[in-house]
Amino acid sequence: MLQLFFLGGVEDFIIHLAARDSDHVRDFVMEHLSAHPAVSSTRTSIVFSHHQNPVNLQE
Repeated sequence: MLQLFFLGGVEDFIIHLAARDSDHVRDFVMEHLSAHPAVSSTRTSIVFSHHQNPVNLQE
């Protein structure tokens, strides 16, 4: 897990996860999320490409 975001709205959390492949994503979800009694459902999205805009907030 790289980052965890606590949200207001429809979703409660977003977990930013780095994994080798989709099997490892599935294993993480099944072992650490779905197995927990407080988790009623999960939804998984996969990022295929990422572009970052470098912003200098000092100016």
